[in-house]
Amino acid sequence: NNQIVLAAALMTAGMVAILTLYAFFTKTDFTVCLSAIWILLGVMLMVGIFMFIFRSCQTLHIIYCGLGLIIFSIYLIIDVQLITGN
Repeated sequence: NNQIVLAAALMTAGMVAILTLYAFFTKTDFTVCLSAIWILLGVMLMVGIFMFIFRSCQTLHIIYCGLGLIIFSIYLIIDVQLITGN
C-alpha cells in the first residue's frame, strides 16, 4: 500500500531530523557507546539465527525490529557527533 510506505518514510525522516538535532545540541558524549553497538549487533545476529529456525514466532520479529531501531538511533547520534566534533 502506498500510504503505508509514505507514512514509514515520513516517520523515518522525522526520526532522523530529531536525532540529528539532539546530537548537535546535547553535551553528552555518545561516542563511548561504540562498543555497545557491537554488542547489540551480536545480539541481532543471534536473534536473526533464531528467527531463521523459528519462522513463525512474531515476538522475535518485534525484538529484532526494536534492536535495529535502537542500533540505528545510537549510530546516527554517534555519527553526527563525530562529524561535528562534539
